[in-house]
Amino acid sequence: GWIENTQLLLIALSIWVYYKAQQKTNPWWYVASGIAIGSVVIYKHIGAFIFIMFIVHFIFTRRNIRMHIWLAIYAILTIAVYAVIMYSSWGQVFIHQYASQINRTLGVNFSPGLNYSFDKVIQAIGSRYWIFFTTIFFMLYGIPLVIYRSYKVIKDKDRSENIILACALSAVIFLGAISLKSPHYFILLIVPLGCYIACDVILYLKPKWILLLVFVYVFLACITWNLRFGEVTSNLLKDTQEYAANHIPRDAVVFSTEPICSLIQQTCIKLEGKLEKDIEEAFKVSSWVLSYTSTTQDFPYTDGIKLATFYGFKDKVVVIQTKPNEIAKK
Repeated sequence: GWIENTQLLLIALSIWVYYKAQQKTNPWWYVASGIAIGSVVIYKHIGAFIFIMFIVHFIFTRRNIRMHIWLAIYAILTIAVYAVIMYSSWGQVFIHQYASQINRTLGVNFSPGLNYSFDKVIQAIGSRYWIFFTTIFFMLYGIPLVIYRSYKVIKDKDRSENIILACALSAVIFLGAISLKSPHYFILLIVPLGCYIACDVILYLKPKWILLLVFVYVFLACITWNLRFGEVTSNLLKDTQEYAANHIPRDAVVFSTEPICSLIQQTCIKLEGKLEKDIEEAFKVSSWVLSYTSTTQDFPYTDGIKLATFYGFKDKVVVIQTKPNEIAKK
């Protein structure tokens, strides 16, 4: 989403400031780098993986340990100041919302599109995401390459600058540790891998082979674009909105999630931020469920009657009637 895309720019800025700090003797560059790192985390919590990058890079280079400590202190202070200001303004609302985001990242809270097992990832690639040829290549080729090169750097005690390698390895470590629970964070892995592979290509291949690879890449990207946007014409949200307007009573209580709740006229209990026990309570007052999930994921909390299913490219909405007897009485 646009948040992750914007965060990539902030990450790039923080890496540039850190790179300048490595080149300069002025300690204020490390202070600025710490503030930049803290700002990345403030913007969105998933940016915490940038901490791992600087730890990995320090392990690679073994330089300026004191300056790295100051960097960490200012990063933590930046985050602490933000937390104090937000808590002073919003109190427990801030704590609840931030904890909810972290729980979704870790898979504690339910959220549409979460990957709950490795076989679901393979199923998603096989059924939907196979069209993203270049992305799959970056993953299958880039991850083993980054791990191998990192091993070589540590084994050979290479003290040269390896910031892009450190960034790619930290993304692999962090997103692997949380099992990539939220697929939209995948961009934070693919971009560093792509950058490292591009650096490798420029370093080791002749210009004519680089041009050939660029041509192949653009050709595959055009095929992907056509398969994704040219051949998929369904409008999942519009179909769901029309079904709710025509087939669900106006006074019904619906249990769903955004953006579904904003599209329908019925009273809607939102799924966001709820734990399993809260979801079970919501079913006691809901007569309809509009489950909005990825195509490889089932809505796990109800045994109601499935009346309709609408599909998008990577997501689906299932209309479930949880209390058909009460509806019939009305």
